[in-house]
Amino acid sequence: MIYLKSICVGLAFVLGSLYAILFLTGIVLRFVARPPGQDAMGFSISLHSPMFWLPSLLIFLAGFFWAYRRFSK
Repeated sequence: MIYLKSICVGLAFVLGSLYAILFLTGIVLRFVARPPGQDAMGFSISLHSPMFWLPSLLIFLAGFFWAYRRFSK
């Protein structure tokens, strides 16, 4: 049961961090984006890139081990 709870906390950390990143990106783009009629900066997130999976894995592991240590006391 400890492992299941820890996995859920790890997934919650990943989803929370993705939400925070998207929220902060929206705020930054609001100030950085150019007015209509000019070339606006665009970005894309590739799910095949290690730049997406590696931070997600590290955040999951941080949440998992934090919860595992907390629940195993």
